[in-house]
Amino acid sequence: MIVFIIMLALSMISIPLVYYLFDRIGLKILFLMYYLLSFIFLLKNVNLLNIDFSLMILSYVSCLSIVYIFIEKINIKDMRKILKMIIPFVALILISIIISVLYNQSVTDVVTVNLKRMVESNVLLLILYPIITTLSIYCTYKIYNIMKKNSNILFINISLTTILVGILDCIIFYIIGNIGTMDFVSSIKLGLGNYLLKIILSLIFLPIISYVNKRKKGVQ
Repeated sequence: MIVFIIMLALSMISIPLVYYLFDRIGLKILFLMYYLLSFIFLLKNVNLLNIDFSLMILSYVSCLSIVYIFIEKINIKDMRKILKMIIPFVALILISIIISVLYNQSVTDVVTVNLKRMVESNVLLLILYPIITTLSIYCTYKIYNIMKKNSNILFINISLTTILVGILDCIIFYIIGNIGTMDFVSSIKLGLGNYLLKIILSLIFLPIISYVNKRKKGVQ
């Protein structure tokens, strides 16, 4: 609980601080860092207040919070460039997974043996992650812009976008990704836990998104 609160506080502080110090370039780097962290914590499932969820959800929501800021701060052309920045990360992740599965380690290499075993037992989840998250980030961008045309209220726009996209990147993702490694009920429970946490965290990040959006644009 304490570790989670500390991680949340650091995430909330880092976004406005990095924007203040390094403007949008800093946010682009922070976006990629959070995306990588969300992948690293993907297999770390925890239980907090009787809710099962993956620790990656905190870094992932931080990523999406930066996406909401980008939508307000930059034009469509630059937004597409940022979305394309994920592609090399996706390729690197997928290649790393394939290499990990195909690599034949020595008998005494205990660390690599355990790592390979972990990758092999979660290979579907690991492969789906970069694909689903890239699609979800794109959907977040498109749906949020549709919401903006009908409402200028940030709370409504982000809440509805989170609820809609969360069905894909939380519930569907964990049901499909855990086929063969987790029973259906446990997958649903984990997916719903992530879905609930995503909605709550998105609301918690609202003041940060609003604050950064209201700051004067700097030089990109």
